[in-house]
Amino acid sequence: PMLSVIIERSNRESDILYAVQVFRSLGDGEADAAEDAIQALVTRAGAEADGLNVADGSGLSRKDLVTPASLAAVLRWMRTHPAAADFRRSLPEGGGAGSTLRNRLDGVPVRAKTGSLLAVRCLAGYVDGPDGTPYVFVLMANNYTTGGGRIARAQDAIVRAIAAGRRLPVDEE
Repeated sequence: PMLSVIIERSNRESDILYAVQVFRSLGDGEADAAEDAIQALVTRAGAEADGLNVADGSGLSRKDLVTPASLAAVLRWMRTHPAAADFRRSLPEGGGAGSTLRNRLDGVPVRAKTGSLLAVRCLAGYVDGPDGTPYVFVLMANNYTTGGGRIARAQDAIVRAIAAGRRLPVDEE
């Protein structure tokens, strides 16, 4: 299949096998070379690659480390990349059937990728504001002590607020 099809399956369904294979392909089968390629991409996108660690390409390794700033830089860079349309289309839509967002953000003009591990919940992508202005967002929660569902609901509330062009009240809990 074409790379755009592979990336779409990887992003929409969180197909880890596809993600790892794309990662390994970047380094001709070598994880270290693939990590170097990812670091070079992050640098081209205008972010610092210091502190970035990509162990397996799936995001499931506890050794995988990325900053919100570097991920946001890559998402901004991808908005003008020649493959921008394919990349954006590869990301799940809010409420999209068969995707990681099938039960989240229905009716919101969002395209985003989820990520989760024990005590880690991430959501990153694009959301259109009320006037159609596209926004990049990266929401990461680490080492939380509440339930993962509560984190996901808070992330969804933030995305909905951006889409509606409003501010959220600060919850002191």
